[in-house]
Amino acid sequence: MSQLTKKLRLDFADRDNLLVFVLGVMAAIALVAYCIPTLQMINAVTPDGFIPQSAHPQPSQPVKQHINWSALSVLIYALASIPVIVLFTIRQFKVSPAGIVTASSLLLISMIMEIFNSLPMLAASLANVKISVVSPEVALRFAQSEATRFMGFDVAGFTLIYMCYMAYGVILFRRNKSLGYLVATSIVLFFANVPFLWIAPWMAVALMVSSILLVVPVPIYMALLSFKTEINS
Repeated sequence: MSQLTKKLRLDFADRDNLLVFVLGVMAAIALVAYCIPTLQMINAVTPDGFIPQSAHPQPSQPVKQHINWSALSVLIYALASIPVIVLFTIRQFKVSPAGIVTASSLLLISMIMEIFNSLPMLAASLANVKISVVSPEVALRFAQSEATRFMGFDVAGFTLIYMCYMAYGVILFRRNKSLGYLVATSIVLFFANVPFLWIAPWMAVALMVSSILLVVPVPIYMALLSFKTEINS
């Protein structure tokens, strides 16, 4: 049995370590769960899909399910990540106090933003309230306001997440260079999708999903670095 295997068994025997690891895995699974339905809807994405420019009928059932599933995945990711971020900050504080605390604070803010952004969509689907019939102009104005609010929180939240992951990657690069390169590639793909938002929205979605999939190991790695007896990769 390798030394790392023995150390893992010893560390997982501690309930606190096991709990934080499970939370890290939950956050990683939630990221994957967010990406799968997004890829399935990639051909349906249009420039009007971000901020509607014309009145449309109610979205189809598959689109509603996609929206609800995405919101639930983001909510689980944020809720599972918060304890991991706090414990990670405590354990890794001495590595770079200013850098770790600044990045973790911004990351916690981004998680709160994503929670507030996801809850209204989930509440609307659970309430199942019959929407009153209004004129197309009013419906379009309402749709544009909701889309603008959602995009504002979502883009700001994910941008903060990537910035914080980049800071973690720089601070902890010596410990795990492979993870550092993954995060760097993910950030490049994330910002590369912006020009395609209006030119080829499907390509923008593909680049965004690819960037998210690359950072799936990050919550798990942060959880491992949050153990009472730290695991060195």
